[in-house]
Amino acid sequence: MMCKRILRVISKVITVIVIGIYLIQLYLMIQSTQTNRLPKIFGWGEVVFLSGSMEPSIKTGSLALIHEQDSYEVDDIVTYVKDYTLITHRIIEIHDDEKIVVQGDANNVEDEPITKNMIEGKVVCSVPYIGTVIRQLKTPIGMAGVAGIGMMIILWPDKEEEDEFCPSPCTAVSNASYSFHAHG
Repeated sequence: MMCKRILRVISKVITVIVIGIYLIQLYLMIQSTQTNRLPKIFGWGEVVFLSGSMEPSIKTGSLALIHEQDSYEVDDIVTYVKDYTLITHRIIEIHDDEKIVVQGDANNVEDEPITKNMIEGKVVCSVPYIGTVIRQLKTPIGMAGVAGIGMMIILWPDKEEEDEFCPSPCTAVSNASYSFHAHG
């Protein structure tokens, strides 16, 4: 009995977490259509790696969390916007005139210098292959699937609640009281 209660609580917590992630993803997706900047919540954003320019450090299809910083240093991996495109590369030089030189780990040449105001944030962590899953979940079919699964979890009847309201035929028969009267 206690085990079922714990599982029910865990199920509800997971449901709340999934719905929260879904709503955050929906917000970020809507925000990305409103601006050429990376949408962020409290300075945190996410990027999915579509190319291998940062391999072997960060694999194609990885999801990275980035966070805005007050300052950046050589060897930081940063995401910046250039020509409406997000690029994530490593800082290899910072010049006195505030020009920052970046280069992908797998690239042979450095990028054109950027400025600090082009930087969206520093990569704090990355998770291999999760980005591919997240990209699929952001498609209309993926979002509909997540919403459908979430609704099924929320609306799925709990076995104990079901028993209280809809007893099985065997339970109904065993709980019924019968009285027999002899007529004579």
